[in-house]
Amino acid sequence: MAKYTRKQKELIENWDSQIDFLKSSIEIFDKGKVMEAIRIAQTLRVMFHNTKKSHSIYERLNNNIIFKSSSGLYSPFNLISSWMLLSVELSSDGISYQPKLDNPVDRLFFYDFEDWWNQVIFDDKKNVFSRKDIVVYVANKDGGAHFDDYIPEKYANLIIYNSLGVSDMNGSISNNPMYMAIRVIAQEVIDSVELENYSKERKSVIIPRSSFEVRFLDENEVVRFTWSSTDIQQGNSEDQKSILSKFKLSKRKLFYKYFGDKKVEYITK
Repeated sequence: MAKYTRKQKELIENWDSQIDFLKSSIEIFDKGKVMEAIRIAQTLRVMFHNTKKSHSIYERLNNNIIFKSSSGLYSPFNLISSWMLLSVELSSDGISYQPKLDNPVDRLFFYDFEDWWNQVIFDDKKNVFSRKDIVVYVANKDGGAHFDDYIPEKYANLIIYNSLGVSDMNGSISNNPMYMAIRVIAQEVIDSVELENYSKERKSVIIPRSSFEVRFLDENEVVRFTWSSTDIQQGNSEDQKSILSKFKLSKRKLFYKYFGDKKVEYITK
């Protein structure tokens, strides 16, 4: 018999199922079962990850969702590591990373998919990691599709050797920063989908005095961070300008985007 091509209706149904899977896994994670992050990563991979041989549900649906970023604006001038989606908590159990979920930053931005998916969320000053990097690694290699015998060096540094540098008096940290970040990414997706479904009434208003761009942290121009010459109070010294100039840029614009009576700040091409 001939191959069967899935219909649009089936793709929409599967997308809705993936959202339900995310919500169920979030409930389990929040009850203390942090290994559920592996299942969350699998769901996110199905929803968003493209390969040479397969395309994500998101791409096949030609969705046009804008994505909430719980990250503050990354600074390339930091001399210490960055963990953009997490906070650090000290308790009787020691030091741990915690997901930033409630009012995570003073100013929330929304992005198009590629800028959100490839935005830097970890920088241990040797390697940088995007949402895509973390989700795909956990889904493919950390017990999702496979549980590999060997952990690649940069991921081993992050989760085994504590390359982010946060530790208690014994030099240890009590949890896995990748799993905590995946919890935040899942929430960002849920919040973004809910915003998309909130109202069909849409309006965008450009903010003309704001100048934004993305800068690329790798030679392939994939992993990136958002920068602004008008909205960030850094980058004015000659040394900082020199550092910033090392990263290729792509211009962006800042809009107010309205979904009915809800307004968000949206950075796009």
